[in-house]
Amino acid sequence: KKYAALSIDVGGVVMLLTISKMLMVRVVDAKCLLDGAAGAIVAFSNCEMSNAGTNLASLSTMRDTFMVSIQPTGSEAKVTYVWHLKGKDEGKKGWLPSTSWSLARLGEGRACLYTLARGWGNEIQFLQSVNNEFIQAETF
Repeated sequence: KKYAALSIDVGGVVMLLTISKMLMVRVVDAKCLLDGAAGAIVAFSNCEMSNAGTNLASLSTMRDTFMVSIQPTGSEAKVTYVWHLKGKDEGKKGWLPSTSWSLARLGEGRACLYTLARGWGNEIQFLQSVNNEFIQAETF
């Protein structure tokens, strides 16, 4: 059986660690997901999607929020979406982002979807996940 973990250091390097046992010895394989070029990771939030069998993690720097999709066996993980800080959000560069996953229904008649809320400055922004595709929703 394999286990997976994300390792994040202060320089913004994000590694996927896959831990397995082979003949009474534990083996750790490491794969680099982010090389630190985007900056330090200042916010992290994870979401276990029980019905899809995939775990999602959001990792935020001062410029971007990265969505990482992790298979339950730990055999594969990749950055599936980058949510940029741009336009009118440029004035929030002094603020630290805060992120949280939840099931949410945004708007009338919409299904309840896995939603990432990102608080940045005096706004809350929403990003919804539909079959590992991401849709930017309302900003309040």
